[in-house]
Amino acid sequence: MHKKATKVDMTEEKQSLIAQLKSEKDTIQSLEMRSDDIETYRDKLIKLSSVDYSILEQENMSSIYKMCCGQLFEARECQQCKRVSTNIEYYTILTLPVPQNTNSDIRLCFELFSQIESLNHSHNMFRCTCTIKESDFPTSASRLACLSYLPSHLIIQLARFSYDYARKQALKNQTPVVFPVTGLDLSSFTLSSKLKTPLDASQPTLYDLCGFCVHTGARTTSYGHYIAYSKAKDGAWYRFDDNYVSLVNDIEKEIKQPFVSQNTYLIFYKAKRH
Repeated sequence: MHKKATKVDMTEEKQSLIAQLKSEKDTIQSLEMRSDDIETYRDKLIKLSSVDYSILEQENMSSIYKMCCGQLFEARECQQCKRVSTNIEYYTILTLPVPQNTNSDIRLCFELFSQIESLNHSHNMFRCTCTIKESDFPTSASRLACLSYLPSHLIIQLARFSYDYARKQALKNQTPVVFPVTGLDLSSFTLSSKLKTPLDASQPTLYDLCGFCVHTGARTTSYGHYIAYSKAKDGAWYRFDDNYVSLVNDIEKEIKQPFVSQNTYLIFYKAKRH
């Protein structure tokens, strides 16, 4: 007769697995990677992303968190020694930049988010180990962010709100942004795409819209009026404006209306089933 595993046994087993995964992660991160030989480390970078997410899963991730939690992979290249450092972060709401003064769609927001950024200003420069003896001299670098794990339910926040410290006032970017009702394809913004490796078939990259929120009447989220749009189980779309609920006959046409395209700031997508 087999002895039943106790709660203590299971906890010890999980702690042992987490320790093993963290050790594997540390080993990969200790590699000295250079941008001119990044292909050598492609598999290691994919493995690093996978191992780090496995650690998160083992550390009692709630069901709701698991539904909305995605992983961001960031690489920074020192312009002085060409070393590449990596960082992994998690999000439940993905914040995307909004271009200024031009009609846009959400893919352009993703392109801005994932483009190579130059870190050569005093407020965002970083210190590389190549200048460790000159600790007061930060180096210039380039930064690339991409989506290394996409959740089943993707919540997007458009970064429309900012604060002008010189003029001491809140600002709102009302650039029109339209977004697809079906078939939002994010495969080109993934870590696998950047490294030119096959996509993990188990990971979602195609999404359908299930809701969005509009903010009007103020330059800050502390004030103003909120209107929500939501898709029902039968596929019908509804608009929720305080205690008024109305059917939306053509959601694609609604999204293109200036009132919506200029003021939407939260967008909810659900992954298509394989």
